[in-house]
Amino acid sequence: MPERKTRNELESQIKELEARVKELLDLRLAESEDATPVEIKKLKDLLHAAKDQIAALREEVDKLLAPPQSYGRVRRVNNDGTVVVFIGGRELKVNLYPAISAGSLKVGDKVALNDSLNIVEVDAESPTEGEEGKVVSLRGDLHVARVSTHADEMRDVILAQWLWDKKIREGDPLLISGQIAIDILPKSKEVEHLFLAESPTATYEQVGGLDREIKLIRELIEWPYLYSKEFIEHGLKAPKGILFFGPPGCGKTLIAKAVANALGQKAGGRSHFMNIKGPELLNKFVGETERFIREVFARAKELATEDVPVIVFFDEMDALFPVRGSQISCDTAGTIVPQFTTEMDGVEGFKNIIVIGATNRHDRIDPAVIRPGRFDHKIEIGRPNKVEARQIFRIYLTGKTIFHPQYFDPANYEGDNYIPRSKDGKPRRNDDGSIKKYKLARDPEKILDYLADTALDRLFDPGKELNQLLELTFRNGHKQVLYATDFISGAIIETIINKAKMLGFGRYIESGLKKEEKGLKLGHLMEALEEEFASQEKLPSVSNPEEWASIVGIREQIVHVKPLAEERKRRVEEKSKERKVETQTPGHYL
Repeated sequence: MPERKTRNELESQIKELEARVKELLDLRLAESEDATPVEIKKLKDLLHAAKDQIAALREEVDKLLAPPQSYGRVRRVNNDGTVVVFIGGRELKVNLYPAISAGSLKVGDKVALNDSLNIVEVDAESPTEGEEGKVVSLRGDLHVARVSTHADEMRDVILAQWLWDKKIREGDPLLISGQIAIDILPKSKEVEHLFLAESPTATYEQVGGLDREIKLIRELIEWPYLYSKEFIEHGLKAPKGILFFGPPGCGKTLIAKAVANALGQKAGGRSHFMNIKGPELLNKFVGETERFIREVFARAKELATEDVPVIVFFDEMDALFPVRGSQISCDTAGTIVPQFTTEMDGVEGFKNIIVIGATNRHDRIDPAVIRPGRFDHKIEIGRPNKVEARQIFRIYLTGKTIFHPQYFDPANYEGDNYIPRSKDGKPRRNDDGSIKKYKLARDPEKILDYLADTALDRLFDPGKELNQLLELTFRNGHKQVLYATDFISGAIIETIINKAKMLGFGRYIESGLKKEEKGLKLGHLMEALEEEFASQEKLPSVSNPEEWASIVGIREQIVHVKPLAEERKRRVEEKSKERKVETQTPGHYL
């Protein structure tokens, strides 16, 4: 190494000359009184010559240390005083400038190297430049992390020495310079919005009409968590994933939140719920959706401590993981589906992570996503029947409901029997002409039951003449009528009740806040029902029969959709006229 030898020799010569100058100065001082002018001149010449030589040597040393210089990162310091550095993607063994102590160097230090690639300076600036990588796994004993970069490249990096005592987890973003991680970056907020601020507060009691499904869900999810030891003894494995499928608005999301809350109560009141809607993760840039999926699972693994369950809820899975090869333009599922299945397979070691999927069209999800081993159980969350719909009505019609004064007016009662009246004040009658009576006794709970039961009798019309919505015509010529009950769901029932309350509130405001117009009554519910029927006929458009097929789960090809609103309205009017004729008192002309 000639450059290293020259530099060392120069340093040595400088030191020798400086010592010689000092010696000459001391000699001059000692002999100044007795020295002759010739001797004094000789000493002066020696001093000047030594100083000139020192200056020349200094200049030569400065040239060795002068730019241009390359920069690298310290990999390790060897016992012989040499240093291994990463520079330009290469690992090199180099020497140190004598003024730099090998013991002062740390793994990850940024160092300057001269044109002979020897370390001449340590850069003390804080790390600010590099690329970002997410931790996939750690080898703490070797201070090595496997990271994934934006280009989906997987590689191993060395942790800088100042990171060794930091708590680094999977999913943490690192700043990487060459082959060394030099800093921990602030976590991205891209997946934080998927978390609810608090643990979900929904309970199973808020889910109406799904007792059988809820019982099965509790057995599948709660038992492995509550009885883990017994579960293992019986050779059972907790399911990694559960798929809820069925029509929209029937409680799939609500059940998932109730699951998170129930598990949280068992875990001391804590749980985490990640609510992910398929379209939220879709991104037009290549690789971004896959990165979001990795971040979701990395965050879930981070939160899945021994006593805190994490529910990862994927809604609208058919939008995110469609059957590969089924898309017309850009088949992004070809990369998104494998990424998801890889992450699902990696959940097995985390017993507190439960993945729940929900979809309206499970037939459109790629089979690899929902196969056994990933989603072991598929549970249908269907539309409610009349009994189940009543439970849902009573969830939203609560004791806090403000009732119209007519339900407490003595003029509308015969003892404890409430007699409903038409707008003209006459009692309403049954089909046989008898006066309708309901034993309400001014009891709010009985009034709530009366409102719910009467609305449901209209919704689940036994003759099915008053709730016909659409007539579908199939390619083979077959026709099928769709009724209101073919579209009923918990969400629609909630909407009907909210609309009815708003109608009542609107009448109260329009009356000038008169007390006799304050509160909910049956007429508001019936009006809200009709409004909802009308809106269901319009959404989606009758020009798109395939959308109706997807809503009601029909597999045959539909060629025409005919709304039945006018026909239904005519039937309602005819039935009303029949009742009016039947209930005329003697002496009136018909």
